[in-house]
Amino acid sequence: VNSGTHPSAFFAEMWATSVRGDIWRNEICNRAKNGALYWVDSAIVPLKDSNGQIDHYISVRVDITKRKQGEHELIRLGRALDESSTEIYVFDAQTLHFTMVNTRAQRNLGYSMDELKGLTAFDLEPNLTHEIFEQRIGPLRRGEKDVVTYEVEHQRKDKSLYPIEISMHLSANESPPVFVAIVQDITEHKKIER
Repeated sequence: VNSGTHPSAFFAEMWATSVRGDIWRNEICNRAKNGALYWVDSAIVPLKDSNGQIDHYISVRVDITKRKQGEHELIRLGRALDESSTEIYVFDAQTLHFTMVNTRAQRNLGYSMDELKGLTAFDLEPNLTHEIFEQRIGPLRRGEKDVVTYEVEHQRKDKSLYPIEISMHLSANESPPVFVAIVQDITEHKKIER
């Protein structure tokens, strides 16, 4: 059943823990008879005889294959979004602080993720006021629209400006609720228009 997924040190630690008389617990990827991989959340419990010596072991396993596949898909999706040619911003709907900004946005803006976590949309849009922002997102907060789209300019760390189109969505079911902004740099589009 060994899938070849785990290094030998993984199994050495498993047996060292079990032989010591401690309960070992971890997730293991195994290979089924038909060659398919499956994941189990496993616990190995050593049982002792009347002299306190380990007599045998009981292994309890729960199939977690679907959960692991879901995690894998989320990781793939996260990687795809991070490497996207569009800028993606996620920010807290109450504090308006950024919680996640993809690599494309970080590069275009010139900020690191740590720097961006201390910023809000107001730091990237020089002429933005709370009144303007609330007018834009009002339809989202009231549930009148799923997405609002508008054009503005973003300001990079070096203070240079570039035109963007923002499509903003409110994920109200998240805890805490977040805004997700998909931002397209429209510099070339604006040049063509001119």
